[in-house]
Order: sequence, then C-alpha cells, then structure tokens
Amino acid sequence: MKLICSTIILSSFFNLALAQSLRRSLMPQSSFNYEIVGTPQISDVSRTVPAGYSITFTNRWTEDNHPYEYPSRAHWSDFVYASHSAGYQMWCSGCFASAGVESIAEEGQTGTLIEEIEDKQVLGTVLDQVLGLFIPRATDGRASSPRKDLCVDETHPYVSAISMIAPT
Repeated sequence: MKLICSTIILSSFFNLALAQSLRRSLMPQSSFNYEIVGTPQISDVSRTVPAGYSITFTNRWTEDNHPYEYPSRAHWSDFVYASHSAGYQMWCSGCFASAGVESIAEEGQTGTLIEEIEDKQVLGTVLDQVLGLFIPRATDGRASSPRKDLCVDETHPYVSAISMIAPT
C-alpha cells in the first residue's frame, strides 16, 4: 500500500505542478487544488499549437526532512510522464491499478505502463509520453529529466507522472 500511495502522491504532484502553466494557455476557467506561488506567466502561444514542456523532478525526500522510518538505500525508479485528454487516467484514487501502474509500484518496471500508454495513443486519449531516468540515491537536490520535451495541446492538456519511491 505504501508503494501505491507514494506513486499517487508523486503523480498528483506533477499534475499540480504543471496545472498553473497549462491553466491559462490551454484550459480557461479550470479549477485546481494548488496554491499559486509568485506571478503566473501568461503564454503567448496559441492554444491550437502544441507546446513542449521540459520536466525536471528534483528530489527533496531525505532523512533530514522525513526522519521517521527513512529507509537505507532510498532511491526513485524511472519516471513515466504522459500528456493526455480527460478520457485517460494513469491512476484513480480508490480504483484498481492497471497492470502497468502495479508493475511500477511494486517493482519499478516501466515497460507494461509504456505499452498501455502507447495503446491509448493509438486511441487518441494520450498525445505524448516521455521517460525520465531513475535517481539511484535519493539525496537532496538529485534530479531526473527526460531527454525530450513532453508535448501538450488543446485536446491533451493534462499531464500525469509516476515513479516508485523505494524502498518503502
């Protein structure tokens, strides 16, 4: 259960982190459960033109700021990011996990989820997906960035992400 919760928290974090950027340029009058910090930037990119976003996940999970039962050999698995329409959910609170989400949560393996995402790309509910490399030691400031930008567009304005935090 801790693995699933960790991946859900991470996925929620990525959705919320990109929401502010996407909200004004792609999804007018949408509401998100997040706090705006700083001055929002309004994009001058047309909503009909796909936009690419570079993503960096920076680790802040350390023994200093999470001392209770912090594990030895703490690390993150590879990260999977997907841009999608409202017709796709990588995971759902209270729902059964797909085989791909379960594989990441339990073993840190991304292959099954990537295949599931590729199937959804064929159906049109997922626009793009990228892979970020694992973080072998969860020390403060360690980062992971995919080698290419994640594309979003007007019909695929949502971004979901998942990784396994381990050991838990």
